[in-house]
Amino acid sequence: MTKKIIIALLGLFVIYDTFRSFDQHLHMPLDGDMALIVLPADVFKTAMKEPFGIKATIHGQRYHATNRAFAHWTMCLYFKTVPFAFQLISSPLDSVYLSAALAKILFQLLIAYMLARYAMPGAFRFSDLIISMAILTPLFQTGGFNQYMGIIDQSITYSFFYALPVGLLLVFFFPFYRYFVWAEPFKFSLLKHIIWMLLIVLLSFNGPLTPAITSTAIAFIFGLWIFYRLSGTKISPMDATVRNYLIIFGLLASYSLYLGTFNAENFSTPMSVYHRYVNLLTGLREIFIGNVAVPLLLILLILNFIILKKQNAKTTIQQIAGPIIIFCLIYIILLPLGGYRNYRPNVIRNDTAIPILICWFFLFVFSTHCVIKEQFKLKGVYTSLLCALLLFFHLSDGHISAHNKSEKKAILEIAKSEKHCVVINDYCTIMSYRPITDSLESSMNTELLQYWGVLDKQRLYYQKY
Repeated sequence: MTKKIIIALLGLFVIYDTFRSFDQHLHMPLDGDMALIVLPADVFKTAMKEPFGIKATIHGQRYHATNRAFAHWTMCLYFKTVPFAFQLISSPLDSVYLSAALAKILFQLLIAYMLARYAMPGAFRFSDLIISMAILTPLFQTGGFNQYMGIIDQSITYSFFYALPVGLLLVFFFPFYRYFVWAEPFKFSLLKHIIWMLLIVLLSFNGPLTPAITSTAIAFIFGLWIFYRLSGTKISPMDATVRNYLIIFGLLASYSLYLGTFNAENFSTPMSVYHRYVNLLTGLREIFIGNVAVPLLLILLILNFIILKKQNAKTTIQQIAGPIIIFCLIYIILLPLGGYRNYRPNVIRNDTAIPILICWFFLFVFSTHCVIKEQFKLKGVYTSLLCALLLFFHLSDGHISAHNKSEKKAILEIAKSEKHCVVINDYCTIMSYRPITDSLESSMNTELLQYWGVLDKQRLYYQKY
């Protein structure tokens, strides 16, 4: 079988897996934060009017989402526009699910593409991109092992607040990665300078995770550079533009972290730092030991490095694996200091573990790419193991039945009813994280449904079984 045919088959697999992921996202229910953010709720209006937290830093005012304004704006703008475009070809209700699925698949493709580009050592080659994408796509679990290694969360709100900014962070740091790792000259046009400065502002105040990732990563970069300089390693002086960008982003991200300490949610469910670390150990055990998928991926990753070592293959991945692992350990150690939420009792889960998962996926695809290019006795066995692992992830994700079937049925029942308050005899979730038993809790959900044209007028609802 020629290389071109193999690449074509891998390309078809990537296309198939992408469409299947879209279909899986399409069957997910809407979450309980959606209406609060899109309308938005009164508790979030201060943050959206104060994106840089002047009231918090000067007057010590506490309010919700102090350093997350751009995440709120992005999701609000998206769901106030895109569903109406889909209504040209679908019903108002279906347009909402189509919009959510489109957003998720775009975030997934962005992250997969950027990881594939990071794993590409030389100039861009389409064949290398397809191979990397074919390795990566089965790892994006929509169902299956989503709670352990799902980068694209089942909740559309969490996808906007975690996956999207992390994808944009990969875009931002890409030229810096090429500069430090591959010694590529750092040259920006005026337009690129403008875009990257806008990204700094956008990402610094975009969700709960990006400021922490950024400040940790930049501090680590400078610390590593200083370590190499002091240890006598031959390393060139850092480019002034590179240094300035990192300093500006690091300072703004650090300010955002400080601003986050005024978030009113921090004081609703307090827990001592000691108990957060105790719970963190439970969370780590669930992710790394509580399932079969993560250990299997880890075993093959270790196997990759063993093969490369035995082949005496001096690859860049072996040089950068150590710093990446150290960064992940630092991130894990610092994670409990970010506060506690009762809906995330073990501190770490798939959403807060995204930086670790991203690093892990990168090491896996890069090292696999390096092994594939090597010639060794048991390469056929290795290739079979690799294909079996990827097939395992692909099949484990499986077909997702219509998880939102009951939700859609309930919303249509509300739309058809003439009553001011509709009783739903089903304990499914309806734009919520749990069944709604108090009709007043449905107010913002039905207001948003009316905005989309799903309801002709606002009605309340509650559920009983």
